[in-house]
Amino acid sequence: MGQYSLTCTTSHLNYVGQTCQRLKQRFSEHTRYIQYKNPQSSYDKHIAQDANEFGPIQNTVTLLCLACKERLMDILEQFLRNITVNIHTFFREN
Repeated sequence: MGQYSLTCTTSHLNYVGQTCQRLKQRFSEHTRYIQYKNPQSSYDKHIAQDANEFGPIQNTVTLLCLACKERLMDILEQFLRNITVNIHTFFREN
């Protein structure tokens, strides 16, 4: 429950999402959407469209923050997305 990051094992790009479900259940949904070619999120689309790969849950999912109140989760998700984008930009430029 809370904010999580999914990492593409091919490109190492991160997708930040939020859920009130257990992470294992949410990860199963992502993999099902990818396998049935019915992407529902940016991560699913990235994997499906670019022929990238996702790994097992322990190599792909990182819990970023525990939270399950919708407004707080929205604020945290935006904050964590900004941090992730800034970190990737920094390392690409340096």
